[in-house]
Amino acid sequence: MISGTGKPLRQFVYSHDLAKMFIWQLREYNDVEPIIFSVDEDEDVSIRYVAEQIVKALDFQGEVQVRPSTYYYHSRV
Repeated sequence: MISGTGKPLRQFVYSHDLAKMFIWQLREYNDVEPIIFSVDEDEDVSIRYVAEQIVKALDFQGEVQVRPSTYYYHSRV
């Protein structure tokens, strides 16, 4: 079951990749300007898409329900 509409967007990054960026920044980055480690906004994915990918990866055969009435959080959509 997906609580909410499944439409809110999220960004994901591999923790290993982020750790490598932190190490690089600590060792190599000497500029006074701050660095923002972020995923490109074009790479946002919906919660529904993530749920669909999990269903596909696990070869789940049951019903996936979306329950908009259980939506309590603000979204960026």
